[in-house]
Amino acid sequence: DNMAACASVEGSNLVASGVVEAGDFQVGASTTYDANDGTMGDPSFAARYKGGNFAVTAVANGLKGDDVSATYTQTVSDDLDVAGSFSSDGNK
Repeated sequence: DNMAACASVEGSNLVASGVVEAGDFQVGASTTYDANDGTMGDPSFAARYKGGNFAVTAVANGLKGDDVSATYTQTVSDDLDVAGSFSSDGNK
């Protein structure tokens, strides 16, 4: 099991992110904080599961969850991977 965290300053913004990995499962989040006006940016959340010859990934941007993407990847052979994806960019 692993955990990583990162923080950086970009102008007046503090950018922070973190990822936790447990076996074949990973989950992470990131957000920003604007020091000039004291506001938090919309957070992003991501999760990934890798099992055998496939992987599933999902990402949600913002607390409303109206910007979502998901991807499924299957390894068919050493020479061929097949993937499908879905994304939604809702109204804000």
